[in-house]
Amino acid sequence: PSSARAKKRARKYRRRPAAPLWLHRSVKIGGILLILSGVIGGPAWLWHSGWVTRTVAQIDRALMAQSVRLGLTVEDVSLEGRRFARRSDIVKALGVKRGDAILGFDLASMRQRLVDLPWIRDARVERHLPDRLRVEIKERKPMALWQRKGKLVLVDDYGVIITDRKLNRFRNLIIVVGKDAPRHAPTLFAMLAAEPTLAKRVTAAVRVGARRWNLKLRRGIRIQLPESDPHRAWRRLAELNAKHRLLARDIKSIDMRLPDRLIVKPGALGAQSRQKKGRNT
Repeated sequence: PSSARAKKRARKYRRRPAAPLWLHRSVKIGGILLILSGVIGGPAWLWHSGWVTRTVAQIDRALMAQSVRLGLTVEDVSLEGRRFARRSDIVKALGVKRGDAILGFDLASMRQRLVDLPWIRDARVERHLPDRLRVEIKERKPMALWQRKGKLVLVDDYGVIITDRKLNRFRNLIIVVGKDAPRHAPTLFAMLAAEPTLAKRVTAAVRVGARRWNLKLRRGIRIQLPESDPHRAWRRLAELNAKHRLLARDIKSIDMRLPDRLIVKPGALGAQSRQKKGRNT
């Protein structure tokens, strides 16, 4: 009997066979995936449900309200660099008024809205706590009046259209004509500036065949510049005018398209005097 009881106890406490290794690994991986699904899936569900967005918005409103109670509000807005841009357009683009929380707006967004205005090339917006907003703008530089489809528009020194309104104050600017005239005008104006005395006589520039320029001077004189090396032709014209006062004469046009010659067409009075001399001879 004692030996029977001993065998029974041995069967009772006999160790179970070890589980296969692959089963341990599967259980471990499954546990990790379960944890990750809780970490990732939980916030994802919260986000898609809108709870995170609503909570962040509530916290933001609470912080802004607290900042206002602490005196962090817009009380002064300084503007620098404005000459042509309308103040009302700038105020609208800033979208801020006195008493607003000075921490309650995005500086980058404000700057972008300013740069989107026709007159403004660049801008800087700074917060100066506790209550001052500093705005600095760089306006576009008016370069010329571009004639297109029978109307004039103002373009800057990069050929960008600024406005077609209130152009009387820019009536002294040179008029450029041609489909691609604004794009090539900066190069033209750099060339003209090399001879400032002569440049003052230019009233209009016509782009011909998307290749070259015809210039119109005061007294109606037309200058036909060459396609190749117009800078050289412009310097030559300045030298001839300084030496012989060429442009003071009765001239209708000067053709400089050929590199080795200058073709001068006389005006009406010059043509008549030539005809008289021809008859007398």
